[in-house]
Amino acid sequence: MGEAGGETAVIAGPRRLVLSLRARPAWLLIAFLVGFAFAVPILISAFIFPVLSNNPDETVYLVQAKLLAQGRLFMEPNQYSEFFSPFFFFNDGDKIFSKYSPVHAAILAIGEMVAGSPRLSLGLLGAANLAVIWLLGRELYGRRGGLIAAVVLAFSAWFLIHSSTYLSYTSSLLFNALFLLAFLKWQRTNRPAWALGAGLAIGIEFFARPYSAILFSAPFAVWALILVARDHQRIMPLAAMVAGATSIIALALAYNTVITGNPLLFPFQALEPLDTLGFGARRTHPLAPLFDFTPETGVRATVTGLRSLGMSLPGGALGALFIALRLYFAPLRRGEIALLAVIGSVVVGNVFFWGTAHLVTLGAHDIFGPFYHFDLLVP
Repeated sequence: MGEAGGETAVIAGPRRLVLSLRARPAWLLIAFLVGFAFAVPILISAFIFPVLSNNPDETVYLVQAKLLAQGRLFMEPNQYSEFFSPFFFFNDGDKIFSKYSPVHAAILAIGEMVAGSPRLSLGLLGAANLAVIWLLGRELYGRRGGLIAAVVLAFSAWFLIHSSTYLSYTSSLLFNALFLLAFLKWQRTNRPAWALGAGLAIGIEFFARPYSAILFSAPFAVWALILVARDHQRIMPLAAMVAGATSIIALALAYNTVITGNPLLFPFQALEPLDTLGFGARRTHPLAPLFDFTPETGVRATVTGLRSLGMSLPGGALGALFIALRLYFAPLRRGEIALLAVIGSVVVGNVFFWGTAHLVTLGAHDIFGPFYHFDLLVP
């Protein structure tokens, strides 16, 4: 009798789960989309980019991921290091380190350690981005809005192609989206936990890609100050947000101290001081030719990027038309105003970044789209 009852309970559990899912087809769709966003990047990486794409930055992240999987932040020079050094790594005489932050490489290292291949991390990033964008859609527009956002992202060629490479733009998208989700929940509930989560997320993004974090978060910093000015009960949660961000930024400065010996000297500046913001002579590394970056060049590159963006965004020109109609026929919500401000911040901010123009000269738009604008997938 006891055994029969136990067998019935074992069978009843999955049966209840199946009945529950049938009653909630939206959950089945989301489960499918998350699985799709997990599997497709791995398959594209394995069969379309089996030996990587034509972007050499992928090799930098993979070498860095292997180092981190071994518990190392850098390599030690040997008698051959003067003549051979990995691309975009800097040899300061005592150590050889990547010009890039370890954040994205650490995510790739998870796949390396768990499955023996960083491709697992591509799937994890794809699934995580899909899930967070779905939650963002729910937060802003309800259940139906969340489903639409998830479907649109899942079948965005721009998203799938980037998710299939080892470039860092998908992890940047994830941290910015997590920041936005937590910020919106804090704005709605005033709970310190959400404020802290927003701070941690944007702090990690700053560690990974400082300029991206600044451009994405700037409109929300203004919004947060307005909220606090109107309601002083938001001061403590805002302090939690600042504390969360500051703690991760402090970690980034500590990493700089270990790697470059100066908390304010980031590794990419140690490799090449001319690889920075603003106009003038620019280049990626000491052996590269100088690039004359002028305001006119920055504007032209941004216009070219925006044209490419029309084909890269989900829905292409039709998607852009839908957004325009939405803006014309319906009043904007506060969250939507902030999202529009993010679009302006990212677009205008990249006028001053020479990499946008360098991207155009290399013709990288043809494969990857304007990837310095990849965060615009969130708004």
